[in-house]
Order: sequence, then C-alpha cells, then structure tokens
Amino acid sequence: MRPGSNRFARLLEASSAEIADSIILETQDFVVAPTLGSIVPGWFLIIPRKFAPTFAAWREQSGVNPLDVVEQAVRKLGRTSNSLWFEHGSVATGASIGCGVDHAHLHLLIDAPFGFDDLVAEVSTFDFGWQRETSVTAYERAPTDAPYLLVGDRGSGRASLATGVEAAGSQFFRRAIARLVNRPDEWDYRRYPMLENVRSTLERYHVDA
Repeated sequence: MRPGSNRFARLLEASSAEIADSIILETQDFVVAPTLGSIVPGWFLIIPRKFAPTFAAWREQSGVNPLDVVEQAVRKLGRTSNSLWFEHGSVATGASIGCGVDHAHLHLLIDAPFGFDDLVAEVSTFDFGWQRETSVTAYERAPTDAPYLLVGDRGSGRASLATGVEAAGSQFFRRAIARLVNRPDEWDYRRYPMLENVRSTLERYHVDA
C-alpha cells in the first residue's frame, strides 16, 4: 500500500467509522462500499485489496478481469440490470484525474436514472478521442502506464475508452453525472458528501447469502 496516498487505507482495514466506508461486500481480492458524494443512490466503489494505481494495472498484476469483478459485485448485490461502471485511471501520484485517491477504484452505478448512451453523450462533449470498446476489449486496450477514462454498460457489454486525458481534471465523471441529474454544481464529494444517498444505498442494497 503506497504510504501517505491511500484514502482507502482505513476502509480496507475495516477500521473506519465513517458511513461511506461501510463495506457491503468483500472477497479475497476486493471490497465494495458506497461512495462519499453519491449524487444518486446505488453508487458503489469496487476497491482492490492489493495496491495498484488503476484497474488496468491491477488486471496485469493479478490476472483478474475487472469486468468479472463487476459481474460478481452486481450479482451479489442482488441486481442484474441497468448497471453502469466507470473509472478515472490515474497513474501519477496526486494527479487531478485521480480525484485525490491514488489507489485503484472502479465506480459502479446500479439503477441510475440515466442510461449508458446518456452518460457517453455527456462525456463525449469533451473531445478526448473516445473509442468504442466492449467488455472484452476495454481493459485489454486501457494503458497501464498512462491515464485514461473508461465507462461501460454491464447489460449491453458496451464501453468507451479515452486516453490522452490529462486535461480532464478532477472528478470528470462525477461532473458529467451531476449535469445529467440537474445538480450541476454538486459534483465535488468533498463539499457535497451526499450522506442521505449513502444511507439510502446501504438500506436498499444487500448481499445475497
């Protein structure tokens, strides 16, 4: 675990009392928890137990396909439809695209009030040379040594990848989602923790035995 740069350290050690650090699902390889700044309910983070800067790097290190992890998390949470996922892939310590967290984390939205096409249309207004991918190719083509943005739809198996995204800034997908749900100024998880949505997520979703 990288010293001094991992906001998830206490969550992974199950030593945090913060509601947003409530682990709802854990396996040998990863944990799932709601996220601080949940602009909509049903917003989770999937976090590898072992340090990696991005899920592309984690895939290379562990041999685990991140999309298999998404599938496992969705099924364990008791949902099988309308599941979107995305990642701000940051490889440099402290880079703004990493949203203040240097440990790989994949965002999972279940039952979002918008679809994959809506989200892709919103983020594509920023011309980062988005490439159409699939759940099979997405992490095969994501770089392990350069930043990227990646968004996918579990149901259709579609994905969209952008590289050369150094200018994207902090919380890129959060800003897009805030615009989609007409809360354009409430994207920053530090200023708007959205704890009511975190509580709603913990109450609504469950892990099947």
